[in-house]
Amino acid sequence: MPGRRLIQEMATAAGVVSISAATSATASTMVKLRSVMMAPRLCKSGVTRDPNQQGLVLLMRADAHRNRGRIIEAATELIERDGLGVPLDEIARHAGVGPGTVHRHFASKETLFAAIVVDRVSQVAAGTRALATADDPGDALVRALSAMLAEGERSSALKAALAGTDFDLRTAAPYAAADVRTAVGVLLSRAQQARAIRGDIDTDDVMALLAGAFAAVQHSGGDPLRAATLANVLFDGLRVTTEPVTQR
Repeated sequence: MPGRRLIQEMATAAGVVSISAATSATASTMVKLRSVMMAPRLCKSGVTRDPNQQGLVLLMRADAHRNRGRIIEAATELIERDGLGVPLDEIARHAGVGPGTVHRHFASKETLFAAIVVDRVSQVAAGTRALATADDPGDALVRALSAMLAEGERSSALKAALAGTDFDLRTAAPYAAADVRTAVGVLLSRAQQARAIRGDIDTDDVMALLAGAFAAVQHSGGDPLRAATLANVLFDGLRVTTEPVTQR
């Protein structure tokens, strides 16, 4: 009968639509599952377990490390030349990176300056530690302090940190300050045990004298001979001597 046939045709069409919809939903679900299965799997530390993705992450980290080094190098050069007023955008141009890259690594100019100081201080600490086994303990301490004074003349950032003038190293990077202090303390202890350096001073005294030496050298007017004389006055005051003090 026509009515029954129409009803059967409508039912058949509805079934096709239902099957098609179900097939489509299943396909969509499979696509989602495949996407999840193919996505990089992360371990608890947040590092992908996918070897290809791991390589990409390592490359990105290496690139970020290189950029950071370039930024610090460029900032060091510009700050030594132009002072702390140099803009971050200028530092970015000098480093060959975008301003956004600089801001991702360093939230402010002060943060960047601290990184420069820590980098320089770490180098000084390493050089000081290298003298801990020198044959002449007294000379080793003098050489370490001389190197700090010379490096301070080349680096206003380092001078500010060691002298405690424009930058408080102990607050900004206490581990770096402690590293230098410990290295100087080892040299001082060896020199005092060898009776090469007077025994009535400690590491804090030496660091205070070093800060004073930076100020004294700064007042030398850029005269290298006068700066050397002032440094020698400091070193002579540290050494043990049996000669009587000459009254003037």
